[in-house]
Amino acid sequence: MKSLLGRRHSPLLSSLAVIAWSAISYAQEGQGAGPDESPAPPAPAGTSAVLAAPGARKWYDAVKVEGFVDAYASVNANSPKPQSGQNLGRAFDVTNGFAVHWAGVNVSYAPEPVGATVGLRFGQGAAMYNAGPDAGAGAGLIFVKQAFASYRPVAGVPLQLDFGKFDTWIGAEVADTQYNMTYTRAAIFTTQPYFHTGLRVDIAVSEQFDLKLYAVNGYNNSIDNNAMKTFGASVGITPVKEIAVYLNYIGGPEQNDYVPATGMAGPMVVPGANQRWRHLGDVVADFKFGRGHVLVNGDYGTEKLAAGTLAMGDPEKSVSWFGGNLTVGYAVTDLFAFALRGGYLADPDGYVAPLWGAPAGEAASVVDGTVTLAVTPTPNLIIKLEPRVDAVASDASGFEGNFPKAPDAAPPGVSKVLFTTTLGVVATTN
Repeated sequence: MKSLLGRRHSPLLSSLAVIAWSAISYAQEGQGAGPDESPAPPAPAGTSAVLAAPGARKWYDAVKVEGFVDAYASVNANSPKPQSGQNLGRAFDVTNGFAVHWAGVNVSYAPEPVGATVGLRFGQGAAMYNAGPDAGAGAGLIFVKQAFASYRPVAGVPLQLDFGKFDTWIGAEVADTQYNMTYTRAAIFTTQPYFHTGLRVDIAVSEQFDLKLYAVNGYNNSIDNNAMKTFGASVGITPVKEIAVYLNYIGGPEQNDYVPATGMAGPMVVPGANQRWRHLGDVVADFKFGRGHVLVNGDYGTEKLAAGTLAMGDPEKSVSWFGGNLTVGYAVTDLFAFALRGGYLADPDGYVAPLWGAPAGEAASVVDGTVTLAVTPTPNLIIKLEPRVDAVASDASGFEGNFPKAPDAAPPGVSKVLFTTTLGVVATTN
């Protein structure tokens, strides 16, 4: 959750020279440790650079630029054919073989009182992140991960307004792998939103308490698919610098309320779509101790569905899902670190588990486990080797799984278990 996912409150870009936090930490003050992965640096109060008095910060001191390339190689133990797109249920590492997740550029100008943030992404991950006409492709934003303007209306008051497209505040992991302890993302990440388009109000009450309020189009929508907005909140509590807890919520309708004309069929209004809300509660706890880092994420979601959504003849009903993950990382030296992650996703109504091939409308669950070995040979290079296993179960009669196997496997067909080994490499300017 996503995120969670400052988080996703600008991630703290820890020095990549220190593997202790480069390889095992992600967004220490941001979506990694709580909700938004915005790269905008903190904005000092004061007058604009144009009118600044001698000695004040120059405009170029407020500009921050980052570039990176993220590529990986994945080996699927089931050896499916064809060799690409066969890691079912994964967020971005779907390719069995060599692939580029994406290449990215982040540029931000700290608001004083006006600023902006733009994040561009190119590659396979950008197409998945902005999949669908409402997400980015149809809005001309397929390569835009973030683009928002920031405004601090009162000098010296910790209030900031962000308007545009920004990372979600939900979840403990982010789409940019260099900010996560692991390379791949837990199963629960695929049920969380990636981004939102709308308004974010950030009220930094104190160093120990931060409040963010949101009014957005919905989940992953650059263009809203209904007339009602989605609303959310994030409460960040940091009693001491080693402990941070984020309590997050998002709620609103996510179903289409209008179907445009297609072929011989005319346009159609979908009755009741704006009253069928999806609610998601998300908790992130981030603990740091010496060279260790523990990250916990838990979610509970529910949504009211129209009649016949999961199966023909189904009445209008509400469904729910829940799950979480635990990640434990430790920096053995400044060069080497490791992380262990375990996750669980329960889908008693068969609404989200079809992402892993489980039958719709049937109770299912997904378990994932990951071991990550991380090395930073230079300050600008992160290498992660990651064995991972996913297992899906379903109450559906005769369910044998849906992870594809090689045609000559014995027995051939599908499996309930997916085992992969992934080598991820990120080169970054920061």
